Amino acid sequence: MNDPLRILLVEDSVDDAELIDAALRRQLPDIACERVETREAYLEALRARPFDIVISDFHLPRFGALEALRLRAQLGADPPLIVVSGFVGEEAAVGVMKAGAADFVTKHKLGELPGIVRHVLRESELARENRRATAALAESESRLRELGAHLEQLKEGERAAVAREIHDELGGILTAAKIELATQQRQLPSDRLDLLSTVTTTEALIDQAMDITRRISRRLRPMVLDYGVVAAIDWQARDFAKRLGIECSFACDAEDIELDPEAATTVFRIFQEALTNVSRHAQAKAVRVDLSLGDGDQLLLSIVDDGRGIADGDPDRRGSYGIRNMRERAQSLGGALRIGRGPAGGTEVELCVPLVPAVLEPPTQPEIPLES
Repeated sequence: MNDPLRILLVEDSVDDAELIDAALRRQLPDIACERVETREAYLEALRARPFDIVISDFHLPRFGALEALRLRAQLGADPPLIVVSGFVGEEAAVGVMKAGAADFVTKHKLGELPGIVRHVLRESELARENRRATAALAESESRLRELGAHLEQLKEGERAAVAREIHDELGGILTAAKIELATQQRQLPSDRLDLLSTVTTTEALIDQAMDITRRISRRLRPMVLDYGVVAAIDWQARDFAKRLGIECSFACDAEDIELDPEAATTVFRIFQEALTNVSRHAQAKAVRVDLSLGDGDQLLLSIVDDGRGIADGDPDRRGSYGIRNMRERAQSLGGALRIGRGPAGGTEVELCVPLVPAVLEPPTQPEIPLES
């Protein structure tokens, strides 16, 4: 059997309470109605028992609907409240609805009350379902973000392992092959120009393979990250300028910023993606990069270009996977990313993340030259 509809009635008139009870039972026979008429009794009832709905007179000698709404909110109770009153002006009725009342009915129209109760209960249930769905969605998104951050950590770990293997193993093999080739070259007769030409060509191919190996290894995980996020961003800015011919200035107000290695990698990847977007879309001639320590132990990274600028809505349009990835990376650090027009045109990317101290201090090293 279904439980009866639990109603808390705020009414000081016994006769009016009986009229309201009778009006409700004509269409809602299975109800349990409890009457209170003071502030104290109202609070005690809400604290002691759950109610499906509250029906309150607008004004009692020491208590009324506005106070009932306020107290209900303070307790964190959620039963909808319907105001029933003999006569209330339009302004007062509007005020009580703005204060959170679910509906309003005059006492000379009590025949409408059961229908209003049904409607309010349906709306209340829909609101609860919406809150539950919103909470479930938020929890789900939090779990997808956590999963995404975890997968990103796994990918970075795998990239680092592959980069080391390429650099150490394949690089070592190519270096050994070049040494062996040089040994063979010294043993060739000076009159075998055909063989000498073949050796020279082979040596050039090995050099090319070594260069490709270094570039792949850097893309997977630049070893400059071992020297800290400041050195890594400085190196990436100079490498970007060298490869693309776009001026890229870098300024930082600290010699080093200590970050957890995973956080440093995440900040670096966001910076890489920002530069990738500049190269693909901005049509820029210059980029200014500023890295600093903000108030409250925060890392602030700003990338401003002088390109064609970003249109309103572009960061959120479908297909903006790079920007979405940047934002998700920032969120994984508990930070935020803002993308918009720069102060003098172009596009500005601002990253703000809380600092997480590094477990191990990165080794110090002077400016790292770019590989030719």
